[in-house]
Amino acid sequence: MPEDITLGDAVEEDVGGIVALLRANRDELFLRSQRDVQRRCADFIVARDARGVVLGCAALHRYSAGLAEVLSVAVQPERQGHGIGSRLLAECTRRAQQRGGERLFLATLKPAYFARFGYTVISQWRLPASVLLAKLGQVFRQPVATWLPTLFGHFTFMERELGHE
Repeated sequence: MPEDITLGDAVEEDVGGIVALLRANRDELFLRSQRDVQRRCADFIVARDARGVVLGCAALHRYSAGLAEVLSVAVQPERQGHGIGSRLLAECTRRAQQRGGERLFLATLKPAYFARFGYTVISQWRLPASVLLAKLGQVFRQPVATWLPTLFGHFTFMERELGHE
């Protein structure tokens, strides 16, 4: 990947770029409103080019001291395949480990991609009830046409145990 790409915490000025990335990848992600992205801005990590343009994003949301979710991993379609997503995932893992996290989970339509980074398929029922309720709330904020496919197996749940060195 070119050296001119940097990773950093999202700031208010990045919200529009993040929303645009999520929309560009909408067939593979839960949609998030601009208001939701603004509210959760502190969860986001962004990849920027030398001009400050947001090329990719990922969010890391903590549910407890030991459990966090990786979500909204998105890269500009024309920049996919250049390692940006890999760097964002590595940064999510690093931050979770730094905060004492024990386990990361995610829901995806691309399990083969995340398996490359040590994620394994799990039953959604392995997650705490509070997490499942939060995820259910996210489902009902999606377009109505996506509710049934999402609720009945559209997404694969995966986890990664974190080692601490």
